[in-house]
Amino acid sequence: MTDARRGHADVTWVDIPRRKTWWAVGIGWGLLQPVILALCLFWGGVAGVSVTWTLLPHLLGIRHSVGGLPVGFIIGLAVGLTVIHNARMWVQRARLRRLRKRGSRATARVAAVDRRYRYNPKGPGSTSYIVRLEWIDPETGAGHRFRRWYRFMGKGSSEFEKACSTGAEVTVRYPPGRASRAVVDLPFAPVMADLLA
Repeated sequence: MTDARRGHADVTWVDIPRRKTWWAVGIGWGLLQPVILALCLFWGGVAGVSVTWTLLPHLLGIRHSVGGLPVGFIIGLAVGLTVIHNARMWVQRARLRRLRKRGSRATARVAAVDRRYRYNPKGPGSTSYIVRLEWIDPETGAGHRFRRWYRFMGKGSSEFEKACSTGAEVTVRYPPGRASRAVVDLPFAPVMADLLA
């Protein structure tokens, strides 16, 4: 079989385009995040008031109060931000669990990495990486090329840059015959559109 790392000329390379649903998933996820945050704030407030209005008066015999509302909001905000921050990793882990059981596996080479830092005067800014990968499907012998977007708060991730440096090898997993649905098996999750599109 042809080795992708040697770049043999007899490989027919197929560029996997960004799926038509990529932007729709990205916009949908962007709109869903404020909804998740609002729901967590609401239920956090409800829980906070319930504690100081019902539970503590019942247990301790103190008077009813809505003093738990600010604490509930803070807890709700923390829960909402945690859910939003970890959602990509949860989705990636779920897909990888499924693909490890009944998917195809290939070793991909990182062909190039573009790093872009976006300065934010009001916050920490963010760093985006566009990782270009290529691999040969061990079942068909066809060569595939595609890109994945990764985003980090702040100045980026030195661990990610080591794992995805140009020339590095990573494992990709995908449903048999559907290379366009490939997931890179790394402990870093790409943007939601690259996971779900």
